[in-house]
Amino acid sequence: MKNKTFIFALLLFVVASCNEGNYSITGKSYEVLEPKVYNELQKKFSEIGDFEQGTAIVQDRGLFGLINGKGKLIVECMYDSILPIRNNNRVVSLNGKYGILNITGNLIVDCIYDDYRVAYKENYFPFSINGKWGFVSENNEVLIQFKYDAIEYITDSTFVGKINSKQGLFDYNENAILQPIYDVIGYNVIENFSYVRIGDKYGYVNSHNKLITKCEWGFTLPENGYLILRKSIPGKLGYNEKELAINVETGEIVIPMEYDNIDDYSDGLFCVRKDDKYGYLNNKNEVVIPLKFADAMSFSEGLAMVAIEDGIFYSIGGPLPRRTYGFIDKTGTFVIHPKFGDPLFNDGSKKFSEGLCAVGVKSSKYYWAQKFGYIDITGKYVIEPIFTKAGDFINGIAVVERGNKYGGINKRGEIIIDIK
Repeated sequence: MKNKTFIFALLLFVVASCNEGNYSITGKSYEVLEPKVYNELQKKFSEIGDFEQGTAIVQDRGLFGLINGKGKLIVECMYDSILPIRNNNRVVSLNGKYGILNITGNLIVDCIYDDYRVAYKENYFPFSINGKWGFVSENNEVLIQFKYDAIEYITDSTFVGKINSKQGLFDYNENAILQPIYDVIGYNVIENFSYVRIGDKYGYVNSHNKLITKCEWGFTLPENGYLILRKSIPGKLGYNEKELAINVETGEIVIPMEYDNIDDYSDGLFCVRKDDKYGYLNNKNEVVIPLKFADAMSFSEGLAMVAIEDGIFYSIGGPLPRRTYGFIDKTGTFVIHPKFGDPLFNDGSKKFSEGLCAVGVKSSKYYWAQKFGYIDITGKYVIEPIFTKAGDFINGIAVVERGNKYGGINKRGEIIIDIK
């Protein structure tokens, strides 16, 4: 009987120990901890964080420590900060210096470093010391020498390092993918592309970190796989602004620099302007719809807003060609005949969005439209033109203006955000 009692007690001890050291526990502290324990800890600590891999950060009198899944304090509240888990470890700071705690709360790298950046590569921790940056392991082994003036844009395969005030792109073997000759190397996370800058001129880099243009352009963002680049080139009467389009991955020029304007690639076509006439090209530089319109927008949902000239408007500044707007399909055929006013000062993209497009009523008194509503793909007003401005529909809601006040409507034209 004594042996059975001993074994039972031993099992309880083992189970309790396993619960305390369960490093797979993740979740809200009030869900992980027993209610009684959580309530008691709330009285003791000013903050109890979420659990990550079996531990949670707690705060007491401005200092931070760690508790386990049973609410036991396993790291005293002594640190200036404790960061979320990265690479199965936590970076901590003490008296303005940084070090590393392992998952069990033991200090494995002393707090000797001056600064820290968030790590994305396993077992590579970026720290600075004496004004220089490098990487160390969880064993405090120097993996990349402390020789960089700064380290930025750290991914799991590359990082941007600054040497002698110039930035380069490096891998974790310290091979220079882009030499440190640039004033800036930047990333646009949303578009998944990067750029470089020397002075005020930009170059562009594809998703494989290959430079596809020299630093000779203004800043722009890619759209649907292409970059539209602009440059001033000599002409008969001085300099003219011209644009070209390149493939953002290969750097291949798909539309040469012979157009005054190229809109973003949309629905398989580029809208282009040359000598004040608009038309459409494909990505092989082939004219799909001739350049014959007085104005034009990019295609969206199979249709594009275009304008024809149909008379003269007499203004204080002199006569202007009057433009009337309709919609064409990809053959260049009008499917909604020109009858709408100039949308020059309207908000939005002037394209179909979620089956509707904001268009204006043609005015005899004004050059551009003063009232806007929404049509469907048949050209019928489904929301009457009662707004002074009307934006695109996004997730079923459009921002509209009336009387210099803004609000929101749904696709039935009902006001769901008061115009105030």
